[in-house]
Amino acid sequence: MTATVHQLRPNTPPSETENPERAADARLVEALRAGEPDAATRLFDHHGKYIERLLYRMLGPDEELEDALHDVFAKALTTHSQLRDPSALRAWLSRIAAGTARDLIRRRMRRRWLVFRDPHDVPEVADHSTQEASDLLKRAYRAINRMKADERIAFTLRRIEGMTLPEVAAACGVSLATAKRRIRKANEHFQRLAVAEGLVGMTDSTPFGESHHD
Repeated sequence: MTATVHQLRPNTPPSETENPERAADARLVEALRAGEPDAATRLFDHHGKYIERLLYRMLGPDEELEDALHDVFAKALTTHSQLRDPSALRAWLSRIAAGTARDLIRRRMRRRWLVFRDPHDVPEVADHSTQEASDLLKRAYRAINRMKADERIAFTLRRIEGMTLPEVAAACGVSLATAKRRIRKANEHFQRLAVAEGLVGMTDSTPFGESHHD
């Protein structure tokens, strides 16, 4: 009879053999809580690029992206004691990132009412392989910028980042049904806006590609 992995390695916790990334995150949270001097650096080194990418998906080419990234990790470093499941660190950081992006979008929308800023204004896109790709992304975010914050967050996590529906719900801190409803409304809104922006190939419900910010 063939032995299982756990029979061959009885001293290895199942979580480490089944999901080493989650086990590594749990150890990282333990280091943070123990006050290890390099723990904060390790946190950013391990998750910084991923969170930056998520923020870029939600905010687009944005002049405040770096500040938003700083805010996410500043909050994580001051609230990690609230994380009930240390192995769920990545998902928890995603939720902080979604909340940070949502707050920034809402503040910006309030400022538009005060200064009459054109919602079509989008910072110039840099570091793209072709001008055509840059223009396509800019027009896409012109449309996305007109969405409500909650719908925009759910939409970009699903359509651009390619998260599963449960992952979107977890990042947004809502039920699966609410996440589905937000994505459905956002898809309908985007389809109308995309036509106005000439984005004919980006009006279906599938992810519409990478943003070249990886």
